[in-house]
Amino acid sequence: MQLSKKISLRLNNSVFPILPQGASTIAEAIGTEVRFVPRRTRAITVIPLSTCIMHSVLTSSLSWRRRVQLFAHSTSRLASSLASNAPNAKPPLRVCVVGGGVVGLTSALRLLQLNHRTGIADNQANTDGVTQPRRPVEVTVLASSFGADTTTAGAAGLWGPYKLSDTPEHLINRWGAATYNHLFQLAHSGLADVAGVSMVSSNSLFPEPQELPFWSHIPLDFAVMDERTLTGLSQRAISGSERIQAATPPGSDCVVPRLDPNPFLCGWGYHWQSIVCEGSRYLPWLTEQVRALGGRLRRVSPLTSLEQLSCPEVDLREGDVDLVVNAAGLGSLELLPDPEVVPIRGQVVRVEAPWVKQAYFYEPYYIIPNRDTVVLGGTGQRGDFNLAVSQEDKRLILDGCCRLLPSLRGARVVADWVGLRPGRTSLRLELQREGVRLGGGRSGGPGGGGRVVPVVHNYGHGGAGLTLAWGCAGDVVRLIVEEGLME
Repeated sequence: MQLSKKISLRLNNSVFPILPQGASTIAEAIGTEVRFVPRRTRAITVIPLSTCIMHSVLTSSLSWRRRVQLFAHSTSRLASSLASNAPNAKPPLRVCVVGGGVVGLTSALRLLQLNHRTGIADNQANTDGVTQPRRPVEVTVLASSFGADTTTAGAAGLWGPYKLSDTPEHLINRWGAATYNHLFQLAHSGLADVAGVSMVSSNSLFPEPQELPFWSHIPLDFAVMDERTLTGLSQRAISGSERIQAATPPGSDCVVPRLDPNPFLCGWGYHWQSIVCEGSRYLPWLTEQVRALGGRLRRVSPLTSLEQLSCPEVDLREGDVDLVVNAAGLGSLELLPDPEVVPIRGQVVRVEAPWVKQAYFYEPYYIIPNRDTVVLGGTGQRGDFNLAVSQEDKRLILDGCCRLLPSLRGARVVADWVGLRPGRTSLRLELQREGVRLGGGRSGGPGGGGRVVPVVHNYGHGGAGLTLAWGCAGDVVRLIVEEGLME
């Protein structure tokens, strides 16, 4: 096929004229067309340029996932290029996101979605009161670790507010509801498999009645357990092992199974439809989404201050950054520094137990099924930086979880894992107008020269990073827009 002319490209509900040869202005280009002339029929067929890109991508030998990613990347790059070259175009807002975990990647993705309106992943990109921006956004994510190297990757990933200290309940509700809705849509889309998102029935058990959790209105099918359910859980103590033992006469050669461990007293509880978002799958999916929308990801040595963004090693010059999003999590303890940040040590055991389909909680223990393993936890040791596996913690976790589900005694241990949750007295999500001075000398240190750029802080999510990340990222966008930085 031969390309005879070019057309104005309609992409994401905006028209981007492509100048044909001989056209010196946008006005001269409007109305021209992309026409393909098949050699056999010589008939002229008008085809949108985005379709041409799709044709070239989908007829390649790449995998389907890579083809879709390449198509999104090609069209987004083309749209950004055309928009930036248009007359009176606003210069892009250059954003540097510090942090490669779920909080940093969701912040980057929702910012990039301001440039694009395609697919299920961004149908919530508009936060309340946020209109289409006038200024394009360019995003670079800097981190010392991505994917499997982050705390998110090892977490069980079940939606539920956890270890959030004094964070206001109304904010947890807002961020948690937005994230639940986002994950619910992913779980019922064609992306569920690759994104590692699925629905799971969850059960929280207590020895005596409690106040309902403040977030009980968010998940689907939340209900207090009835007496029948609680009685059934309590009767687990009368196990088959005990019946066999009671019926076996003394001196018999019959092999008597081990007794089930004593169950916890379950006097009250509730169940609800939660969502499992496995970090080991969700983070790679987020990374692909960020790259497909034109974002850049760069691995750098751990930063000890935000001023180091101007260092030659980082290679972000003064004019390269208009805004910084600090999503460094536990790293903010040294990065800012923020003395209110504290590690919350979490240790889990992953076992092979495919018969476990529901999640169970009995403080401090939990059982959460993932795609390939079941996660048993856990610990919440505040102020503990120890990343070594504790055999005593492991023993307590296994014993406690077997009291919840005795069948776990036969589960094969697959892996042990320890991570440090980024705790804080209260989750910090705010815009600091005079955030950091960049370009103030070769070292990037404070004082003289350079310019001060704002910083949006988004860290201190405790054990609820996956539970709140999408909603918090929406507020990052809202703060930037309300500050007028998108004008």
